[in-house]
Amino acid sequence: MPIDLQSIEARFRAGMLLESIEWGGSDGAALLDACVQRHNEGRIDLIALIEDGSHARLSRQDFFPVVDFYCRAMPRLENVQVSRMLACVAKLVETGGEDLAANMPNTALIAWCAADPARADEIIKDARCGDALATAHLAFALQAKEDLPLARKVVAEFDDKRRLSALTALSRLPHDNVSDRSATVAMLASVLTASGDDVLRAHTVSAVVRIFESGGVQLTPEALTVLGKALAGGGDLTLRAAVAALLEATRCINPDLVRLLLSALLRVDPSNKGTIDCLDTALYQLFRKNFGEQAVTFVTDLVVHLDGAIAPDQLKSFAVAVTDDAPLLGEMAVKWLLSANRHLCEALTDIVRKQGRKDAPMTIDFNALDLTEQQIYFVCRKAVGYLFLQPLVAGSLLVSALRTAQGELAKMIQDLLFDPMLVNYGGAMRQYLEGIETADAAHDHVKAVLARADNYLTGLEQAGTIKELHPSGYRRQLERIRMIDFNREVAKKAQSQSILWTLVHRSTLLHGNRLVTLVEEAEGVTRTIEMDLKTFEHSVEWPRMETVDPVGLDMILRVFRGERMVS
Repeated sequence: MPIDLQSIEARFRAGMLLESIEWGGSDGAALLDACVQRHNEGRIDLIALIEDGSHARLSRQDFFPVVDFYCRAMPRLENVQVSRMLACVAKLVETGGEDLAANMPNTALIAWCAADPARADEIIKDARCGDALATAHLAFALQAKEDLPLARKVVAEFDDKRRLSALTALSRLPHDNVSDRSATVAMLASVLTASGDDVLRAHTVSAVVRIFESGGVQLTPEALTVLGKALAGGGDLTLRAAVAALLEATRCINPDLVRLLLSALLRVDPSNKGTIDCLDTALYQLFRKNFGEQAVTFVTDLVVHLDGAIAPDQLKSFAVAVTDDAPLLGEMAVKWLLSANRHLCEALTDIVRKQGRKDAPMTIDFNALDLTEQQIYFVCRKAVGYLFLQPLVAGSLLVSALRTAQGELAKMIQDLLFDPMLVNYGGAMRQYLEGIETADAAHDHVKAVLARADNYLTGLEQAGTIKELHPSGYRRQLERIRMIDFNREVAKKAQSQSILWTLVHRSTLLHGNRLVTLVEEAEGVTRTIEMDLKTFEHSVEWPRMETVDPVGLDMILRVFRGERMVS
C-alpha cells in the first residue's frame, strides 16, 4: 500500500505523526523511508516531535515501537544540529527508564556519528570544553571514530567523567593487534598509579578484560598486573565489574584470570542481591568453560569467609551445575563434610535435597582422594549426621567408602550402615543395597550388614504386641493435633512459594469427589462444567527411631554433626 506523503505532512502539523508509526506492520518500512525523506527535505522535523514531548504522551506499549522507528531513522537523518540530536537521544533513553531496550538510541547515535565523522568530532570538541550533554555522549562519539590513540589521549587528558567515558569507549573498541593492547594496558597502568577510586577501578577491570576478549587472546602478565591492582581494595562497583568480566570472558579466559577475579570476589557483599545473582550465573558458566573445580573451591572459601551469611538459595545456578557433575559433586561432598564447617555441611544437605539428588545414589572414588582411614571414617560419620534424612545419599556414600575400606575401618563403617541407617530405614536405601552386584567391591560388606538388619527386624517381630507400651488415648490425640498443625504450616509455606497459587481460582470442597461449575454465557444460557477429582499420593520414609526414641536419635545425630577431627 503506497504511503501518502501529503498525509504524513498533515499528520506532522497536527501533532499526530507519532501515533501513526507502526512497528513491524506491512507499511512500516515504507513509512520509515517516507518520513526520513520528508525530514531531509525540510518538510517535517522528526527531532521536534521528541523535543516537544509528544513521545512522553504515548503509552508504555506504544513508546518502544516509536523508539525502534527512531533508532532505524536516526542514522539516515541529515541537517540536524549535533546538540539537538544529543538532546533527542537523551530524552528517548530517559523515557525508556530501566528497560533493556532503553539504550537502543545510543547505538543509533553511534551509527549517526559514523555516517559523518564531523559529528563525532564536534561532540568530542564540546566535551573537551566541558559541555555536559556532549560529555554524557562522549563514549559513543569515540566509538564512532574507532580511534584508539584518540580515546587513550582523552583518558590521559582528564580525570572526571570524560576519562570514564573514554575508558568505556576503549573497552568497546576492538584491539586486534599486540601493539594496540600493549598501549592501552600501559595507559591503564599509569592512570591507576595516579588515582584509584572505585568507579575508575571498575572501568579499568572492564576495559582490561574486554580488550583481550575482543582480540581472542589471553591476558599478558602486564595486563594481569594491572587487573590485580584495579581489583585490590575495590568496592562494590569494582566487584560488580569483576563479575561481569567473569561472565564475558570466553576466548581470553585462563586459570590465572579466573583465580584473580574469584580471589577479589571473596569480598562480595552478600546483601547485594544484584551482584550475587550475576555471580551465581557466572559460576554456572564456569562449569561450561571447564572451570568447575575453581567454582567449587571459590564457593567453599566464600561460605567459610562469610561465616554462612550467604545461603545456598542465593547460588541456585551453581547448585544446578555442580549436581549435574556427579564426580565433582562427590568430591565436593567429601571436602565439605571433612571440613566439619557447619555452614558447608548444611549447604551440602540443602543442595542435595533441593536439586533432586536425594533419590540418587552418590558414587565417590575414595582411592583418588588421598585420605587417611581416620579421615574416611570421619566423613562417613558426618554424612550420617547431616544427610540422615536423605538415606539413599548417606547410605551410598558409606557404600563408596566400603569399596576401599579394609580391616577395622570396614567394620566401623558397617556398624554405621547398620545403626543408625538400616535400623531406621527399610525402603529405597535397602533396595539400593540389595541391588549391589556381586562384582562390586562393597558387596560382601553390604551383604553382612543386610544379614544383621534382617536379624534385628526378626527380633523385633518376635517380641509381638506389647500393649503396655502403647500410648494412651490422650497422647494419641495430642499427636494428631500436632500433626494437623504441622501439615497446615507445611501447606502454607508450600503455597507461599508456588508460582501458580496466585494465578488460579481456588475452591474448598467439603465433601465429594466431583466438582460442578455453572458458567453463564450469552443470552442467559447456563453451561455446566463437570470435573472428576482424582487422588494422588506422596510418601516420605520416616526413621523408625523418630517414633521409638526421638531424643536418643537426635542425640546421636547431634554428636555426629558436632564432632571435630583431632590433629
